[in-house]
Amino acid sequence: MYGLVSERNVLTISAGGERGVIFRSTVAEGFTFSTEIRHSVQLTPVYEYFRVDDSGGIELTGTRLRDLGWGMPSTETSPVRMEKGFIIFENIGRRLPELRFRVSHIAEPFLVLGERRIDLRRHFADGELMTVGIEKISLLRVLFGGGKDVF
Repeated sequence: MYGLVSERNVLTISAGGERGVIFRSTVAEGFTFSTEIRHSVQLTPVYEYFRVDDSGGIELTGTRLRDLGWGMPSTETSPVRMEKGFIIFENIGRRLPELRFRVSHIAEPFLVLGERRIDLRRHFADGELMTVGIEKISLLRVLFGGGKDVF
């Protein structure tokens, strides 16, 4: 019985307004995902990388971008390197209680979950809030609560 009440990390993605949770799936500690956008001023790609940390939270691990300018990081203290025309900030280690991401259709946003590259414009209205979080829930609740996936 203990195994059924032990907790699991569950990645949840919620949409603003009344839609609520639109994605729910168990994930292992260390699970990684990323966001991809086209910067609205620089018009260059920006990638941010996240992982589920050992306490079941979300950690920003890195950022990769083509150039600096309006709205780009200028005070980041993590290690920085150049590779194939990209500026790469590594080992950021910034813990987030949740990732709040305003979906802008101009930015051509994508969410990458494992092998899945999801065009957020197909699932969110322009300007709609997407929230990515981790819940710790029992295996029993996972089994009977089921997954959810509108993607």
